[in-house]
Amino acid sequence: MISKRIFYGFRGRVFWYVMFLIIILTTFFTAVAIYQQGKFLKEALINRGFSILRSLAYNSELGVFTENPDFLKPLMHHLIEQEVDLIYAVVYNLNGKVLYFHNTQKDIITHLAEDVEADVDEYIDKGPILKKTGFNNKSIYEFWAPVVISKEFKEEELIIERPFKKPPRKGKTIGIVHIALSLKRI
Repeated sequence: MISKRIFYGFRGRVFWYVMFLIIILTTFFTAVAIYQQGKFLKEALINRGFSILRSLAYNSELGVFTENPDFLKPLMHHLIEQEVDLIYAVVYNLNGKVLYFHNTQKDIITHLAEDVEADVDEYIDKGPILKKTGFNNKSIYEFWAPVVISKEFKEEELIIERPFKKPPRKGKTIGIVHIALSLKRI
């Protein structure tokens, strides 16, 4: 008789209302914490992507200018192999020719071969760019940045077949660095 009053009486109703409220609040705060953690991890991934991108664009200047992949290999191996989330990294010259390519997935070449020339033209005069795209039914972040020579050269001193469209204020664009990071761990 006492047990029925505990579960069905006034105390029982208060107990169940309080338990229901605790469950609702716990669920709400858990959802908010998961959302905030995901947002924080995505921001950290984006910041890390831009950091890698700037470093690659700055340090690959000589390799892109001379169009010599041997200058790019040590740089790429040092910076890229430490990145767990990296899917691929590509360095292009202005003609869309791939000077260096590093990937962690076998089927990535078809994704890159779609329209390299159009991609290079699209990103040639812009600063670092982030694009969220899909690849193999997964979301990835693609980062693009121009490789800029720090010294202004005269047009006849350059060993590039195509004239520059609009050179940036601080130097001339000689290539593009393109990397992609996976959101899988997030």
